[in-house]
Amino acid sequence: MNWLTQWLGEAFVYALGWTLLHSLWQGALVAVSLALVLAVTPRWSANARYLSGVVALGIVMVLSALTYSRYYALVEVALVEAAAVPEPVLTDSRSMFSPAVWADWINRHMSAIVLLWMLGFALFMARYCGGLFYCYRLKNRLSQPASSRWQTRLDVLASTIGIRAAVALKLSERLTGPCVVGHLKPVILLPAALLTQMSRDELEAILRHELAHIRRNDYLVGLIQSLIKTLYFFNWPVLWISAQIDRERENACDDIAADGCKSRIFYAETLARFSSLKMGGSASNDGELTMAINGKHPHLLARIRRLFEPATSTARPFEGLVSSLLLVALGLFLSMHSQAEDQYPDIETLDDASVESLIDTFRSQLIDADDEPHFVTTLVPTSDYQALSEQERAAFVRHFKAALWKDRYRDKERPPFYSHLNEDEWLEARQVLFEKDYAHFIRALEGKLIRVKEYDAGVADQSGEIHFALYEQGRMESEIPVGSIRALQKQPGQAVEAGPFSLRALDDGSLLMTLRRGERMPDFVTRRNVVREDFSGDGALAGKIKHFSFNDDPKQGHIRSFAATSDFYQVWLGKQAVESVLAREKVYGFTALSGYRVNRESVLEIAFDPDPEKYLSNRLMSFMDSKKLPFTKELERELEGLLSELPSDLHPYLYQEKHLERHFRAWTLQSGVDMTDRQKTTFSALFQKTRAEFLLEAVQDPERDALEMAHHSISVWADGVNWVNIYPGNKEPDALFDVIIEDKTITEAVAQVAEVCEGIERPEGYELVTQSVSLYGYETHCEQWQGVFEQLVDNHVDLAAR
Repeated sequence: MNWLTQWLGEAFVYALGWTLLHSLWQGALVAVSLALVLAVTPRWSANARYLSGVVALGIVMVLSALTYSRYYALVEVALVEAAAVPEPVLTDSRSMFSPAVWADWINRHMSAIVLLWMLGFALFMARYCGGLFYCYRLKNRLSQPASSRWQTRLDVLASTIGIRAAVALKLSERLTGPCVVGHLKPVILLPAALLTQMSRDELEAILRHELAHIRRNDYLVGLIQSLIKTLYFFNWPVLWISAQIDRERENACDDIAADGCKSRIFYAETLARFSSLKMGGSASNDGELTMAINGKHPHLLARIRRLFEPATSTARPFEGLVSSLLLVALGLFLSMHSQAEDQYPDIETLDDASVESLIDTFRSQLIDADDEPHFVTTLVPTSDYQALSEQERAAFVRHFKAALWKDRYRDKERPPFYSHLNEDEWLEARQVLFEKDYAHFIRALEGKLIRVKEYDAGVADQSGEIHFALYEQGRMESEIPVGSIRALQKQPGQAVEAGPFSLRALDDGSLLMTLRRGERMPDFVTRRNVVREDFSGDGALAGKIKHFSFNDDPKQGHIRSFAATSDFYQVWLGKQAVESVLAREKVYGFTALSGYRVNRESVLEIAFDPDPEKYLSNRLMSFMDSKKLPFTKELERELEGLLSELPSDLHPYLYQEKHLERHFRAWTLQSGVDMTDRQKTTFSALFQKTRAEFLLEAVQDPERDALEMAHHSISVWADGVNWVNIYPGNKEPDALFDVIIEDKTITEAVAQVAEVCEGIERPEGYELVTQSVSLYGYETHCEQWQGVFEQLVDNHVDLAAR
């Protein structure tokens, strides 16, 4: 019944199911405790015993609430682990009598258990609502006001008993006994025949009993009590507690009524006489939502006997005690046995203490002295971890993730830009945050992030070494002492090289790191940062950029990250970011591809991961309220200033709505996350700002034809998700955006382009591409088309092989 968990949520279903099951032994434990209290306090007043029952019922509710919150948190952790719900013990066992076997069976059938409870609850809730409707009809439709003489007499009795509110007296032909209906406007209902079959003093005694219910607010308590019984309709220990409350409630009202009569004997005789009467009503007043003097008929004689023997209680404290004790014993056995089981039963090589120690060791490797996760991979496997089997390592990773989640993310405080999320959305956002912070370390722990080579280099007169590391799948990391950066700034342009890595401070105070991955890397990429002109139009890197990400938040100092197809990676930190680093401030920054931070040891950590699947920053943006992001207002002010500087004749060349939508689509294709309206607002300003900057540069360049500008994309590009913008010298701005080729074969794409550009030929090797592709991301003149197609074929040759 996965549809139930999909509808209500796994955490809710499992937490509710285990709460209901645990309520059986918890209710039994409370019931046994109440029975012992009632047994040793026979001389307590009926009201004191009644309050004991109410407290017991309240304890059951509190225990259930605590159980639910505990299990909900456990399931939440389990969902993060992508493991089964860990309650109460998730282990395989050789014995069918192990709690683990039963727990596993219950977990697998939890949806059915909760569904059965929901059906039962619906039936009993319908009965509860029917009772409320029955009370309403009794009070308003099936009764008539009593005579003024009896109403006046009732008012006098109410004042003597301490009731200030107005109480109405009504007669009904349908009742078999007196009862109270209503709390704010209480009404006492009497069978009409009762007036002719009992004396005035006897009727006053019965009215005193009903008034006692009103003074004690029993109708309101009864409503709540009946609702609790509806929730626990399956739980007979809770129903037994409720029955004790009903008995002692009637006893308490008997005491109040008897004190106002001639004697307790007279009141007892009145009850006895009433029990012998036969009313002609067709509707019983023996419902759960009415306070009636006759109550449950089997207990009426016990109440009469108690009036003659005040030390005698009508309660039966040991009724069902044996079965309650059995339930308690079973619950305690399961709990104690569960606790006695290994906390980490799926790791047999190490005992629990060693596993805990290993978790603490890896936590200290991942989290630095500032209580922040390292950006670089700091895993140092220990002998204990290496001794684990493959299955045990997988289990350990789950436990390690659960410990991190519990310590750092389960109760994480929301930043302002996440305040609009509901609980499910905030849980999903925390899971993405968790993945963003710890994915590299977890991947290394799982053996999925393997270090290929390491390189060390030094700067003259600096003791600390610069460390570079290269991993499979292309991830690169570096650790650079702040002192080395300061020394490099004194020698701008001079590079520190180690293997394929190059690091240098530029003349403008920025910092540039490059990783050579192929032989075709232009030399200039190690001497200056790549700019948009390099990979658009007729730039040196046109069509070669594979991935590109950036962050223009001034507080993070402007960051650029590039990955050229099989050639090089580049990470550039702007001057402001470097100044913050040198000031040894607690700074950090990130883009979709890279991140940096300065740790307490004054070491700059830089990580670059070119895998588009790991663009978690883009996924995080989908949860944020852009209006509350710290740089949004500053971005809007910058855009407003640029637009005021831009000549009016260039405004038509700004992005229009359809151009922005294409950017949004490229972002979605690249990141795998649909862009929200909040994100579109922010990115529209960001894209437009970039466009305005480009147009202003064009105005300031006298050798540049401002009317023949390439459409400069700032999206991240990937093979198979590329666009093409063709402009054959046309002066109209829209012509820059007219030709969009999507989901075409190479032959179809060539044919479509040939309609605009003359002389296009099918590139050699086009037949190797056997599936549809999208040319989404390229910018080119007609004369560059041939090279575009040739590159496209090169990029997709492997598709034919697969």
